[in-house]
Amino acid sequence: MKFDVKLAGVLLYCAALLPFLGQHPSAVIFCCLGGMGINLFLVKIGKELPAYIFYGGVLAAVYLIYNLFGGFKGLEPGISFLALLGMLKLFELNEERDFFILCLIVELLFIGHMLTIDSLGLIFYVAAISFLIFLSLSFFHNKKRLEEYPVSPNSRDFLRSFATAVRKIASSVTSYPRSASFVGGFP
Repeated sequence: MKFDVKLAGVLLYCAALLPFLGQHPSAVIFCCLGGMGINLFLVKIGKELPAYIFYGGVLAAVYLIYNLFGGFKGLEPGISFLALLGMLKLFELNEERDFFILCLIVELLFIGHMLTIDSLGLIFYVAAISFLIFLSLSFFHNKKRLEEYPVSPNSRDFLRSFATAVRKIASSVTSYPRSASFVGGFP
């Protein structure tokens, strides 16, 4: 099973952006989806984006964030900037190192979204995608094919502790809700 870096990057970016479309301004969504479409077109025809257009895109992203939010302070400008940086990173996905950087951008984007979401389903979604990112990075690190991985006692212990952690997180989120109206209006 050969790992296609560009396809994996686009799928990872879609998994990071699409569930949270309502949290971004429409200009950022338009730029991200348009850039993803241009990237898929360039991959299909086998061309690369020239460097001056890429760096112009970075400057345009900085200008867009500054123009939309009036500065760079706050959670929303940071999340939107990471979304735009992830889209720009899709254009230069050529090696495994680029995929590592995209994974880092996506994880930071997830952390930003985790600060603003109240849905337990989205929290589990982010945990599952983060687990898949961890697995793909470990495959890259070990340079093995997927079929060559035996199920060892260490991986069973890891999966058991991961399942326990997910159960504890779920119980703590349901036991200590963030909404004041849920607990009867107490602050």
